[in-house]
Amino acid sequence: MNERAPTGAETSLLSLPPTHRQTRWAIAVAVCQVAAFALVAPFARTQLAEINAFIPAFEGVIFVTDLVTSVLLFSQFAIYRLRALLVLACGYLFSALMIIPHALTFPGAFSPTGLLGAGLQTTASLYWFWHLLFPMALLGYGLLGNEKSDPGPAEPSLLAVVVGSVALVLTLACGLTLLATAGNNYLPVLFADRVGFTPEARLAAATTMLLSVSAVAVLWLRRRSLLDQWLIIVALAALLEMALGAMFVSGRFSLGFYAGRLFSLLTSTIVLVVLLVETMRFHANVARSKERKIRRLVDANILGICISNLGGAIIEANEAFLRMLQYSREDVVSRRLRWTDLTPAEWREQDERSVAELRSTGAFHPVEKEYFRKDGSRVPTLVGGALFEKSGDEGVIFALDLTEHKRAEGALRESERKLRQFIESVPCQFWSAGPNGEPTYVNQRLLDYFGMRGIEVQEHHHRLAGVHPDDIPETERALDHAFQTGESFQHVNRLLRADGVYRWHRAHAECLRDHKGDIIHGPLHWKTRGGRLPVLQPSDGNASAVRRVM
Repeated sequence: MNERAPTGAETSLLSLPPTHRQTRWAIAVAVCQVAAFALVAPFARTQLAEINAFIPAFEGVIFVTDLVTSVLLFSQFAIYRLRALLVLACGYLFSALMIIPHALTFPGAFSPTGLLGAGLQTTASLYWFWHLLFPMALLGYGLLGNEKSDPGPAEPSLLAVVVGSVALVLTLACGLTLLATAGNNYLPVLFADRVGFTPEARLAAATTMLLSVSAVAVLWLRRRSLLDQWLIIVALAALLEMALGAMFVSGRFSLGFYAGRLFSLLTSTIVLVVLLVETMRFHANVARSKERKIRRLVDANILGICISNLGGAIIEANEAFLRMLQYSREDVVSRRLRWTDLTPAEWREQDERSVAELRSTGAFHPVEKEYFRKDGSRVPTLVGGALFEKSGDEGVIFALDLTEHKRAEGALRESERKLRQFIESVPCQFWSAGPNGEPTYVNQRLLDYFGMRGIEVQEHHHRLAGVHPDDIPETERALDHAFQTGESFQHVNRLLRADGVYRWHRAHAECLRDHKGDIIHGPLHWKTRGGRLPVLQPSDGNASAVRRVM
């Protein structure tokens, strides 16, 4: 038998393998059943007092347990869509429904001859129907146990399957009840009087026992799951019940009769107990798994995490949060840390908006703010949070230290400032543009030459704007060639100055390339008459070229 511990993927009772502990428990219950049978069997014919109220009281308990078990099994079927679970659920529902007419028609329970117009054979026939079809359900479960839980696209709706199954079982129970009452005279003679059995009763019990033995055999051969293991115990209890209640006794109200009902209670409660215990165990494991995952996230110290309340008290914090603010675990334990005290005055209005958002939605969107460190310095952070319960007071705050990010932003801005300062200081006219030809940067010398402002360049730009009409065709061909091949572009043409005079210029351009070395298609940069200057690339990431004009 597969006895390995269950993994997270094995949550269905049909795939959850039993542990060594669970197997030992099942063996112990089976041994106790056989031992109890061996002790009672020699004295099974001993007649005891007639307790007419015993049957309705005892079967009322079995009705409740069978009904609850069937509901739980139907819920399992709704989750995993396994026909084996559906058959088993129908078996327990049938067992619960058959208890009702059996108790009502039992002689002496509610009337001397039983209700519903019961005859002498009615109660015994109902008992036989009840204990004949239940082992068949166990057998059907065992034969269907190898199916997969992937529903096909043509499967009927879940509600239709469950409702149809319940209706079918209800119809079957009603039909058998009608047969046992209205057809009393046509049924096999199982009782000679209201107490004594006939040989036919033992033959009927033998057929039921044969089905129980078949169920035990099938379940034993496919015993892979925890449910398989306990259903073997159920089938064994059903077998011993029929042996004590019909084979080793001669009639009702004997020791075997009463003891057999105890085995009936065992068949009714075993699966219910297993379902309840394993459901609770499953949810406990899920809760512990979630707790472990959350704890691992907190302890990973990837970002600062603290638990606090809306009043400002910090209840718990991980090492990343404490390290970011230069506080210790003792500061948290002593309740000296309050996020309201750690927030500079200019950020408190932002905190008030975040708290209002928390109260209305249960969470607030990440915002940038600063906290005071223990030494009085400030740390920039990106903060987000959520309440554990929407109407609650406590929640979790996530804080990401932005110190390095802000430092990198400052360095980038300084680098861009130096580059622009360098470009503006070079006695050339520069122009950078993106792949669509739109200018991304124009230095002041170029604006002064054309007599334009930056906004005018962006609104009225064309890559050959200002070129003398006679020079445009040749310049266009040279530029296209540079775009296609990535070769340097050098050309002499005339550009229109702000005073309306065309001046000759020597233009030079280089295609820019991305980090893979591929050409970024777009305008190039120009260089006018005079010595060749090194190519200057703009800092803007989408620029594809730099144009210089002297």
